[in-house]
Amino acid sequence: MRNVESPYYPRRASWHSRLRDFFARLASMEWLRESYPNLIGKVSSISVPEGISLTGFLRALSIPGFGIYLRGNRRLGRLAMGASAGLLLVFLVWLGYPISNIAFGLLLSVHVTSLLYYLEPLLQGARLAFRVALSLILVSAFVSFFYLPIQRVVEGHLFRPLTYRGKVVIVHPSAPWEVKPGELIVYRIEGGLGTGIYLKTGLAIGPVLAGPGDRVSFTATAFLVNGVPRKRLDGMPTEGEWRILPATWMVWPDLDISVRGQVPRANIHGALQQLSMVTGDQLVGKPFKRWFWRRQLPA
Repeated sequence: MRNVESPYYPRRASWHSRLRDFFARLASMEWLRESYPNLIGKVSSISVPEGISLTGFLRALSIPGFGIYLRGNRRLGRLAMGASAGLLLVFLVWLGYPISNIAFGLLLSVHVTSLLYYLEPLLQGARLAFRVALSLILVSAFVSFFYLPIQRVVEGHLFRPLTYRGKVVIVHPSAPWEVKPGELIVYRIEGGLGTGIYLKTGLAIGPVLAGPGDRVSFTATAFLVNGVPRKRLDGMPTEGEWRILPATWMVWPDLDISVRGQVPRANIHGALQQLSMVTGDQLVGKPFKRWFWRRQLPA
């Protein structure tokens, strides 16, 4: 039997009709008028003090110290923006050192203070507790939604400070396919190489000696990469041949390795071979040769 509509039995509402009606009322603000009839009038009666605008707020939000300039104190505003530029320069030059963290804290303070100065007409008559609470909220918001996202982008694509053997090294993050033989790279190492051989987890820096697909052979006086002889390094085997695997680079380790007890020489050579093969997931980046006027380590 076919379903036939009848005037005595109206059509049933579909399962999604109530959901559709809810969003329709939400979009028309009907629910707000019914629940809070006086709210719309109160909101519409709020007036923004003269001298404050959305454009000005965004500019004060984007440039540390600019809020003071927009409020009319041009001389103090220029001084605040100049101080912010100087603090940013100190932060970049001494990146990774305590003075850089101090400069960042002062820059954040100038940024929040200038924004509050721009919003001063809105805060007239506000209690001290409210002003302090608003300052803390702004600091948290700046750090969470402004500075931290910028930091993640910068450290992921431009530069990143690392500590290597007690020294700060600024590294350019790099993708595995950008690594070339002869370049210095920073890579991660995992501790513990085998029975009787101990190595601490950390970072290492060294030049790439061979890349994916290269053939490395060893003699008593040299090692050869694709038949080209090079000076032998300490700890290298005196014979044999290695084939470098895809997405792998050979970096001979210059690390402190502890050997406990009587460990066969073959085990030590095997551990060094394992350590010298750096894979793509170990790569951290490439150290800049210089950071401003400072020469990077290692030299």
